[in-house]
Amino acid sequence: MPLYLYKCDDCGVEMEEFSTISKRAKTVPCSECGKPSPRSYVSSMSSKTQQTDTDRVSIAMGVHPSQIKEAMKRFPGSKYNENGHLLYTGRTEKKVRMKQRNYIEYD
Repeated sequence: MPLYLYKCDDCGVEMEEFSTISKRAKTVPCSECGKPSPRSYVSSMSSKTQQTDTDRVSIAMGVHPSQIKEAMKRFPGSKYNENGHLLYTGRTEKKVRMKQRNYIEYD
């Protein structure tokens, strides 16, 4: 199943969502402010300039809000927002968090 990236135009938070191609959403609610966030089509490889790492949100690696404390013990260094979505900064940290959970990413 493809992983889609969405970015909130208001607060800049990036979110990921797994979805089939036929059921992908044009927008998803922002995990921080709740406003509709459009799909981001910008590739991380599209610029030759050094990009700074920004906070990103992974819904797929998140947990139920009641499980945040347990997840922080099980996956040291992980941070979650109040909705239980995993917060990470940049691709390097994403790979670390995926490895902790035995997740793999298909290119």
